[in-house]
Amino acid sequence: MAFSTQVKGELARYMPEKRCCQLTELGAILALEGRGVRSEAGWDVEVTLTNTAAARKAFLLFKQLLGPRPVQLGKAGKVAGRPSYVVRIPSPTEQELEVLRSARRQVGAGGMTSPERVCCSRAVVRAALLCRGSFADPARQNHVEMQLDEASISAVEGTFARLGITVGRMTRRGEPVLYLKDGDSIVDLLQQTGAHQALLQYENVRIAKDVRNSINRLVNCETANVDKTVSAAIAQLDAIRKIDARRGLQSLGPKLQEVAVLRARHPYATLQELAEMTDPPVSRSTVRYRLARLMKIAEDLPDRGSDSAGE
Repeated sequence: MAFSTQVKGELARYMPEKRCCQLTELGAILALEGRGVRSEAGWDVEVTLTNTAAARKAFLLFKQLLGPRPVQLGKAGKVAGRPSYVVRIPSPTEQELEVLRSARRQVGAGGMTSPERVCCSRAVVRAALLCRGSFADPARQNHVEMQLDEASISAVEGTFARLGITVGRMTRRGEPVLYLKDGDSIVDLLQQTGAHQALLQYENVRIAKDVRNSINRLVNCETANVDKTVSAAIAQLDAIRKIDARRGLQSLGPKLQEVAVLRARHPYATLQELAEMTDPPVSRSTVRYRLARLMKIAEDLPDRGSDSAGE
């Protein structure tokens, strides 16, 4: 199952305990996707949604707030190439209309606004995610976005701010989009909207990615260190061979001669290993200094046509 589908399914199953939050979430869905439709019996209230989770949540909220009332749920063709669903209240009574008006007032009757209560702010964000949101696979990237419209984007952006979650804003194909790319902010979002199972999965993926990245960094660092050690050892061996060919290792002092012989015998030994092989053992820095001396001696030797000409 896609992560976005999992999150929306969990948000659809989450029913707020407080009536104010139920009204706010329904009001946000109505503000984003609702409309009045003329019918033979008068006016119907419809909500058209492009995913089954959002349609299911709208259906449940209508049933929760309107009581034993026939709420219609069905397919409504395609919107932007995707199957859509319609939730309809046929010819609502005046009492039912008052409930719906109350829901709309929770998010601003004249235009969508951010609720004062934090709990109701979470309900607005939950509705925005269900109706207009999408979640990227956390194994690939940290990304959540909501494609909104000019009438609702400022209110939803302000609602995120009220919850302490910073979102970015961009424009795609002329439409405003809110997005999150910070992993901690996405975790906070999932926690505050009630998607706790998705939160656990998201955290598991993040931990696995962090461990994998740490291992890769260690391996890369170790590989770089090995490459550096091998390159240095090759240069040291070349210097020792040059000295041996041009003037002989016996021309060196006993300490330099010892290190030269040890390096020639153990070309891939570390400096610490070479230091432990000397008699008596010396420090790693001492071995480094002596090898540097050998490199300088080889560098100062006059060039000849070839090593064989000096043998």
